[in-house]
Amino acid sequence: MHRLGWRKIFMAEFYYNAAIYEMMSWADTSEAEIEEFLRDAQDGDTEAISALGRLKIKKAIPVLILSLKHKNADVRMDAANAIGEIGDAEAANSLVPLLQDPDADVREYALCAFAKICEKRFVPDLIPLLNDPHQSVQRAAAETLGILEDARAVSSLMLLLNDESTWLIAAAIEAIGNIKAYDAVDSLIPFLQHKAQEVKSSALYSLAILDNDNYLDELLSQLNQGERMIQFLTALGKVKVKSSFQALLKALNQENPMVRYTAVRGLIEHNNVEAIPHLLEALKDDSYSVRENALEGIELMGNEQIFRTLLNHEYFRARELAAKKINIKKYLPPKNNVPSYNEPSYIFRPTYHFNIIERNPNQDD
Repeated sequence: MHRLGWRKIFMAEFYYNAAIYEMMSWADTSEAEIEEFLRDAQDGDTEAISALGRLKIKKAIPVLILSLKHKNADVRMDAANAIGEIGDAEAANSLVPLLQDPDADVREYALCAFAKICEKRFVPDLIPLLNDPHQSVQRAAAETLGILEDARAVSSLMLLLNDESTWLIAAAIEAIGNIKAYDAVDSLIPFLQHKAQEVKSSALYSLAILDNDNYLDELLSQLNQGERMIQFLTALGKVKVKSSFQALLKALNQENPMVRYTAVRGLIEHNNVEAIPHLLEALKDDSYSVRENALEGIELMGNEQIFRTLLNHEYFRARELAAKKINIKKYLPPKNNVPSYNEPSYIFRPTYHFNIIERNPNQDD
């Protein structure tokens, strides 16, 4: 198994995971297959461990906790990731020792799991990793603390602004913005003139969040600059003003599915019912992740009238959601007749939502 760290966008990890999950049918995984995964996981099979996490099998938690102590670092790494995928807050206690694991990749994946589980009570355990001897672990710690949005981390993140690594500085700046440390604005302004593009763009990202009256227009003017677009769209999701909302709507028409996905996530954060017609249109998107997240937004912001319009929608997941929301059983799929995903592909997903594999459902009958 590849030993991969996690970055702002998990490109390498997506390519790697896709090779495993292309072989798996998700919705129709049988109980017998799950039991086989459990047996294989007990023997340290990393693919089985990953599958249990992807399928979110809660009863796998005891096996996964034991796997955290396996002599093989790859097993420990995948077990930590699986616990994060399942999102078990109680099992998170078992991840704490991995923060001191001798293997840097294991420490990174433990941080990734804490970010997925999103429990702020672990922040004191995570802050020391900002001083880890491995820079990749430091960056992962900064990103995780930003996701947890806990002010206790700000003073330690501020110290990283003096680091020699531009990528570590950029990660710290973004984390400070995500935490909404408004007192840090004056400290971040000089980084807009930094020689490294990653530092300048991260400074603009955070300043647009912390002081949008003065910096949002500049961010919007740079929005279409290639690889920074996803980063800036993420910031717009946190800046709940009309201009950022309109920019997110416009981004739904971008060719890159990752950009469209990020725009949908931003609209969900805005929680503005004016987004519903656009999210309904996004249910026709070629990307499974765009459709599923559009559906999440509709579930959050929709009402009974909206759900009733979905009862005859061409996308079976939309019909299923509508039937559940208004409790019309005849529209629900039979328990043993769930559409399968036999032709999966994948897209990329930003840091805040880890390791999602794109799946293209067969057309249901």
